[in-house]
Amino acid sequence: METLAIISFCLGLLLSFSKKKEVIKKCTNIYLVYFGLPFLILVSLSAERYIQWWPFISAVMIFLICLNLVAYYLLKYINLEPKKKSALFLCGTYGNFAYLGIPAGFIFFGNLGVALSALATIAGGLIHFSLGIYLSNSYVQGRFNSLKEMFKFPLLYGLIAALILSRYNISFPKDIRTFASIAIYLAIFLVGISLQFKKFEWSYIFGIFLKFLISPISALIISYLIHLSCNYRNMLLLLSLTPPALVNTIISINYKFDESLTAELTSVGTGLFILGLFLLKYHSYLI
Repeated sequence: METLAIISFCLGLLLSFSKKKEVIKKCTNIYLVYFGLPFLILVSLSAERYIQWWPFISAVMIFLICLNLVAYYLLKYINLEPKKKSALFLCGTYGNFAYLGIPAGFIFFGNLGVALSALATIAGGLIHFSLGIYLSNSYVQGRFNSLKEMFKFPLLYGLIAALILSRYNISFPKDIRTFASIAIYLAIFLVGISLQFKKFEWSYIFGIFLKFLISPISALIISYLIHLSCNYRNMLLLLSLTPPALVNTIISINYKFDESLTAELTSVGTGLFILGLFLLKYHSYLI
């Protein structure tokens, strides 16, 4: 499984130099958003019938709200352009729960990881497209955005439908479960083909500091304070370490933040995350 994940990511990197890159990205994304990821989540939830939904959803929302406030005030007093602050805020607080959280969750926690990542994607989306957009805009013009942006995200509806259908005790044969797992490798492939590295900026350090230090520390504190069980706590920690969400770049373009910084920091964070997963999974072979 891990070998296929690495191959998928490397293949995506190779095809990122192809002239057909945008066509491949579009087709892969359409499959994942409208069928692949929702179906994977449905199959995984059907196999995990005793998930504690609300404790984990509550933990994710509390974690994100606290992280938002910490990141907002840390960046507020740093001497950077407002547009860069907005980009760093988004990249430092909102991780890729769907395209990387779901595959990573499956690799480390199986069906439980997929199910919890799906719950985190929905709960995180509520915070991302409300408080997240509000606070990121406050660095520039203080504009407030309603939840309408979230409702334009088609994957949201697929996740909700999968959550509802999973309550009807549907069981899937092994061949169907195997087919559903294709979405894991396509998601990793899509991340690989979407990466772009152009130039290093010192402001990357702030984003990396927020994403890979402040974020996991916040997740650990919250998980212990609300007494999450071990697997749920570890899953929240894994999600807190996921690199910046791809949709952050779309938000930056829409609100005229520093879109270049957002895209490149997303790529840097993703590269670090993939490397970290590889070292964590294979550390015993590397020593």
